[in-house]
Amino acid sequence: MSRTLFLLSIVTLVLAAAFALAAPPALASPPDTPLPAAIPPLPFADNPDPSLCGIPQPDGRGGVLTGTVTGMALQDVVYLYDSHLRNRIAGQLYAGTPVDVLLRQENPTLNYYFVRSIGVVPAQSGWVPAPFVTFEPA
Repeated sequence: MSRTLFLLSIVTLVLAAAFALAAPPALASPPDTPLPAAIPPLPFADNPDPSLCGIPQPDGRGGVLTGTVTGMALQDVVYLYDSHLRNRIAGQLYAGTPVDVLLRQENPTLNYYFVRSIGVVPAQSGWVPAPFVTFEPA
């Protein structure tokens, strides 16, 4: 093995180890706590009349689940709902989890995004209230 190839191999191993340490292992899987039986109230106003809510539209942006509202940390786990009506919790992810935003739904009071987790096994998807999603810079 040439010296250059050897050094390149060492650098690659060091970088791979650094990235493995930098990625929080907790984000690689969804929380293992049971989903709540009752839908918890949101810490902000929801849509008072679901019949006035918009039609979901394609989005395609990348984002991160925050669990914060106006800079205040509210929850470590962000719930994913079956729809903007929030009849059922479809999944849960840790705040800080990167997501693909597949759809957006613009509503009178509170917008929702349909997200799919990135790098989480098994993948989680569902609707999330807009305040719990931040977007990567364009």
